[in-house]
Formats: sequence, C-alpha cells, structure tokens
Amino acid sequence: MADEMLANSGREARKAPRIAVTIGAGLRTQGQSGDPATVVDISTDGFRAETLNSMPLGANVWLRLRGLETLYAKIVRVEGDSIGCEFASPLHPAVVERIIAASARA
Repeated sequence: MADEMLANSGREARKAPRIAVTIGAGLRTQGQSGDPATVVDISTDGFRAETLNSMPLGANVWLRLRGLETLYAKIVRVEGDSIGCEFASPLHPAVVERIIAASARA
C-alpha cells in the first residue's frame, strides 16, 4: 500500500486507494453506443479504464461490469487511451471486493 501511495505522489489525493484489476467492461457516454473497455484499477470512489475510443473530460459515463447494475460516473482525467472516472455514488466496499475477486478469477 505504501508503494501505491508513493506511485501516486504528484497526483491529486484520492479519497480511497485504487486496486489494480484487469476486467473487460462496456463503457458509454450519453447518446453514444457502448464501447469495449478494460478497467485497470478500481476503488469505492472511482476507476481507471483503457478504451480505444476517445472520451471527453467531464463527460458522464455508464460502466457495465458483468453481474452488476450499470455504474454511473464522470470522467475526471484523460491521458491518451486511459480515462479516470469518479463514481456518482461511492460503491460499497463489498461491491469492490466482489469486482476484485471476479478479476482474480478471470
């Protein structure tokens, strides 16, 4: 965990630590069809995903993960093919644990 915090130095403070995962997902912005994406880290407050299609900073997105309801978030960072998003409502820690466990099984 300390290594993760050092790796994030220079970035804005996070509300919750992000956990590395690799999960196939669907991601869409308002008025667009869904695009495939890979969630590469997640926390109770947000996630980072890689996608082939560019998405604008500030856009609202809907994240679809197998076995969960669609999750609503806002894009707060764009770096190349990577976007950082903040969930509109924080996830329950048990939901994050379920997502992490599913990633480990994949």
